[in-house]
Amino acid sequence: MGLTAWLGYAAALAGACALSNYVVKQVAREYVKKVQGRRPLFASAYRGFMRKVVRTHPVIGFACVALLSVHAGLAVTSGTISVTGMFAGVTTLATASLGAYGLYRVRRPAGAWIHFHRGSALVLAAAVAAHVSNKVHLFLS
Repeated sequence: MGLTAWLGYAAALAGACALSNYVVKQVAREYVKKVQGRRPLFASAYRGFMRKVVRTHPVIGFACVALLSVHAGLAVTSGTISVTGMFAGVTTLATASLGAYGLYRVRRPAGAWIHFHRGSALVLAAAVAAHVSNKVHLFLS
């Protein structure tokens, strides 16, 4: 496995870590809120963990885009591109753009943009899974 593949897997891992932001918040809403009276130390520790995940979410999203850029650049330079990879890349850029719009322009997690951001993240997860499992290559000559 070459450098291009490793960078692709690193970008996918960064995307999965960024997607964990939603999962961590959902666990806090569904579970931690119910047990906070019985297990205050657990609830406090989980909230601290959640705070770190939420704060690093934009940085991890940026790292995902940076890794994707290098991965795609190396793939194009080698003369091979993938249709599923292009779709996953465009979806990554759309998701990150919506996140940046919310972070820097709107500055609060409310409104239609957050639903589009979350929806595009789910589409991105499916696109990355499709890209990893089935690469449809186009050869540049």
